[in-house]
Order: sequence, then C-alpha cells, then structure tokens
Amino acid sequence: MKKMSLILSVMLIASVASAAVYENFESGISTTKWQSIGTNWGTLNLDTQIAWSYPGAVTGNLVSKPIAVSANGYLTLRVDGHDVPNKDADGYYGAPETCWIEVRGGDSTGPVLARMNTYENALRSFKVDARGYSTVTVVGVDNGEAWVGMDDIATITGDQHALIANGSLENGFTDWTTTGTAWDKAYAKDKPYWEPTPSFATEGGLFASTWHNEAAIGTATSSAITVTQQSLSFSANGTCGGPWSGGPNGNKFNLLDAQMNVIAVIDTLNPQGQLYGGLWLEKSFDLLAAGLDYGDTCYFQAVDGAAGGYGWIAFDNVRLTGAVPEPATITLLGLGMAYCLKRRK
Repeated sequence: MKKMSLILSVMLIASVASAAVYENFESGISTTKWQSIGTNWGTLNLDTQIAWSYPGAVTGNLVSKPIAVSANGYLTLRVDGHDVPNKDADGYYGAPETCWIEVRGGDSTGPVLARMNTYENALRSFKVDARGYSTVTVVGVDNGEAWVGMDDIATITGDQHALIANGSLENGFTDWTTTGTAWDKAYAKDKPYWEPTPSFATEGGLFASTWHNEAAIGTATSSAITVTQQSLSFSANGTCGGPWSGGPNGNKFNLLDAQMNVIAVIDTLNPQGQLYGGLWLEKSFDLLAAGLDYGDTCYFQAVDGAAGGYGWIAFDNVRLTGAVPEPATITLLGLGMAYCLKRRK
C-alpha cells in the first residue's frame, strides 16, 4: 500500500511539473495545429524559430485549433513584438492597440482571456489562466504596420485556485471600484527609468500599476468575494517607505470584511531605493486567520497613499488559493443559504 502511495505521489508531482508542448514552430506553421494562417504570417529564426507577422501594410491573423487544458490549468507561451510607433522599447504602456497575441476561452469565438505584447525585440514568458475552460485558442492579431511574434506554446497544470472577478485586470478596472486619480487603466508593461529590466503581468497580459503617476493617490477595490478557499493570493510590486520618503508612505494592500472594515493589512513591499529588477512579490491573506469563514464575503483593496515621488504600487493575479472546506462544511453552507432564501420569501 505504501509503495502504491509513493508511486501515485511521484506521478502527481510529475504531472504538475511537466508541460505539454503544443507548438514550437521548429517545423514551420503547421495546418494540423493552425486553422487560419494570414498571408502576413511566417516564421523567423530568433533564438529559435518563432511565428511572427511581417511588418508592413498587410494585416491578418494566425488562429490555432482549440488546445486542450487540464483542470486548474494554464497556457504558457513566449511573446515579443511592437505596437503602434509610440509603444516601442522602454516605458509604461496601456493595452496593445494594433498587434498582440490573445488567448480565448474555448474556440476562436470565445471570450478573450488575455492580450499580450512586449513592445520590444525580446521574447518574454507569459502565463494565462484557462479560467475553467477545457480548451483555449491562441490568436496572433496584426491590425497595423508593426508586428508581433510567439513561440513555445504549452499547457501546464497548477494548484486548485479561482481568480476573483477580473482578478487578472485583463478587462481594465471592470468589476473594480477606484477612488482618486492613481488608478486610470491596466498596463502591459512597466519600466521605471532607474530599473534594468521591465515588468510584465504575472498572469495574462495586463496588470494594475500607479508607477506612471507616482504623485497621485487612490484606492482600487474588488467586487465582493465569497470565501471558498482559505487564502486570497496576489502578485504585488511597488515601494513602501524608504530613504526618499522618510518612512512608510501609505502604500499597502487591505483585506476588507463584508462591512468594508479593514481586517488585515500587507504593507511589506520593496523598500524605496532598492532595485526590484522587474520582479514581483507573491503575497497572501489567510482569510480564516483574519476571522472570516467559508461562505463569508470579503474585498481586496490596493491603496496608493504616497503623494510624493518614488511612491507607487502594482498588483495582478488576485485569486483564491489553499484549502477548500470539507464536504460536510459545504453541505452546511448550502443548507444555511437555502434557509436564508426561504426566510426571505
């Protein structure tokens, strides 16, 4: 029995760690994997063979056939390219406007799960949550005179999780409530002038950031979240106090209860003056330790309270993670909700 358990454990670890490669373009763009190939699409030998759209006036898309993804799965790929002329090289930018790689849930008519473009001649790695879809479709979109490319498309399996409503910021601040002027739109790329490398989204192609307007302040609050797992996890970046601000600067993440009261705070970000090098920090609220229970309502809130320079904050990939309630607890929650509905009638 112990031997069988060991074998099953090894198999599970291997399945989580391994990636199923769908396409690497080493043999060109195959019609067995791509259902529509625009005349402007071909391959280019970069560090390896990649698919790319030729720069110029000819436009068109490259559309894959549906790609199978396992439960709690992700699609991974590398992307590079440029967009409209003022969205090249370094800097911070909003969502792509003319050229991008997108991932859709289901077939090519399904909802857009992510849009990606690096705005530079370098392949960068991206990960897109399948959001419960059993298949996803990759679409290379070229609507302008710039170009975009992709390579190494694969699928992987992750831990059990659930993105909150627009927790990846792929739809800007839809499902979020903002105050102040710090949060205006979602971004595909950040590169503070003092940093050696840019920062891209940790999930999907967009993330929230206030770096572009450091002096502005404000909050971004999620829509209501029902507690179905133990933790609320997210990717965090930014600065929180340090030599240029004279101490803590008010940039933080709050966990709010159903009455919008702050019940937990995370303010341990990168200190000002320290290079973050494009790296994100993974943070997590323990919802049960904060006094919540399964079935309760809570909210995630990002606060930019720094009115001076070098005061900014960013976040992405807000999701429920960790332990799920026991089956008996789920049954009790269901009965409780049914009772409440009956009393309302």
